[in-house]
Amino acid sequence: MPDYSYPLEDQGDYKGRVIFTLIEVEPVSTEIIARASKDFKQVQDQNGEETKPDDTEALTKAIEGFSAEQSDKKPQDREKQLGSKITLYLPENISITDAVQYTNLDLGTLGATVEAGVQSGASIAGAAVKSMTEGVGSFMDAFSRKSFDTPLARLALSRTASKFGDAVGGAVALNTRTVINPNTRAMLESVPLRELPFTFRMIGRTKQESDEIKNIIKFFRTELYPGTIQAGESIPISLGYKIPNMFQVRFEYDGKEIATKFLDCYLRTVSVVYNTENAAFHPDGNFSDIQLSLNFTESRALTRELIEEGY
Repeated sequence: MPDYSYPLEDQGDYKGRVIFTLIEVEPVSTEIIARASKDFKQVQDQNGEETKPDDTEALTKAIEGFSAEQSDKKPQDREKQLGSKITLYLPENISITDAVQYTNLDLGTLGATVEAGVQSGASIAGAAVKSMTEGVGSFMDAFSRKSFDTPLARLALSRTASKFGDAVGGAVALNTRTVINPNTRAMLESVPLRELPFTFRMIGRTKQESDEIKNIIKFFRTELYPGTIQAGESIPISLGYKIPNMFQVRFEYDGKEIATKFLDCYLRTVSVVYNTENAAFHPDGNFSDIQLSLNFTESRALTRELIEEGY
């Protein structure tokens, strides 16, 4: 497919550009998979029925080793080939959000004590034992004290009552006016894939520019969807999908790369609004005012090391 760009008119007025380059990733050949599977099977036979997690290294090495025999290039360089390129103007507002997901982790009394013990230099085992032997640790400990009417004694009563179920524990907690502190901490859960949203307004001022806009929209819509794997020419049944190609996305100003770099991306959504402000058409029937919205997602999650590299 050829390269496309917008605008075609007065290009010198648009030094800021977003360039979307198609990345065609060739699938690993069945020959490589067959050889790697054979080597992997040998490892399984040597180790018995149970395959250890480390055995997956054999599969990886088999694939990399066989690939290296086919070319002097590195596997990752050979797999990716740059295809068609779409060059659009740099929008006024570009919002890129970095985020990580945290979950709530309830340490409880024992966990909080272990945490404090570790932070103070004590061993985990020692901190755990200490938490069970010091302070008010049980119902009997509370009632062995001279004074029953203390916050610690009431808390001990609530803690013991909670072991008899929510109903008993709730009733005692309401009357003692105390509840156990869950000692909640924030724990890293995962790193979501970064999203790249873009919105472009395109007005075809000439027939050539209107045709270019149509080609750009068709190009993105085509690359959005997966291809089908047919059962055969005589059997029109789709058995599976071919994963769509990825995109290389970069910002340029006056020919120089600017701003944040992006990992290879998949196109997730394409939204087209025709005649955003008025129902205007060209004589050939083309829409004259179009809004194109694209949403990309990076192919893998970011890490601190990638951020330091400029992503």
